[in-house]
Order: sequence, then structure tokens, then C-alpha cells
Amino acid sequence: MFFVKDAIALLVAGGVGTLLRFLLSQWVDAKTDFSLPVATFTVNVTGCFLFGLFWAFMRYATGVPSSVNVVLLTGFVGAFTTFSTMTFEFLLLLKDSFFRGFLYLSVTQLLGVCFTALGIFCGKFCFIR
Repeated sequence: MFFVKDAIALLVAGGVGTLLRFLLSQWVDAKTDFSLPVATFTVNVTGCFLFGLFWAFMRYATGVPSSVNVVLLTGFVGAFTTFSTMTFEFLLLLKDSFFRGFLYLSVTQLLGVCFTALGIFCGKFCFIR
């Protein structure tokens, strides 16, 4: 059952995810100068890894309440990743260059799947007893 304390934890996790997304995006933007949106790409691939890692934690760690799943995956990772921003930037890139737009979309999706799998693998390795 979902309780008020779960809702508060979800709000806090979402706030932390949003703040970390902003900080990581700012840092990547300051360090790179590419024609592709590298900050959004970095956040999304990192978010995929974290999703896999947290999912594996929930699956393989013992004694973790099920409400932690909602807080980590929906609250933190949901606020941390930027799928809507990625799709908007894809449309902007597509408008200027079909190739660059689809390169960005394809690489983001492919690495997203790979990093989710890597997160699950790392989590499984760390949390299986």
C-alpha cells in the first residue's frame, strides 16, 4: 500500500534526480563543444545505467521494501533522465540534418539499452549473495 511517507520519499527522490540532472548537464555542457546535445545524451545513458543498477538492487538484494522500487526508479531515475528533452533535440537536429538527427537518436537508444543491461549486470554481480 502507498502511504504519505512514500509520497514524500518520491518527491524528495524526484527533487534529487532533477538537481543531479541539472548539475551533470551543466558540467557536460561546460566541458564539451559538439554539434550534438552531449549533455542530454550523457544524462540519458547514465540514467539507463542507474535504472538497471537500481532494478538489479531491488531484484537481488534482500530485505529491501518494495516502496524503494518506486522511489528509486520512478522518483529518482524518472526525474534524472530527460527523454522529453532528447526527443525535442532530435527534432531540432532532424530539421537541420537528417543524418545527425538519426545518428543522435540511434546512438542514444542503442547505448541506452547497453547501459541498462550493464547496470543490471553490475547490480546482479554486487547484490547476489
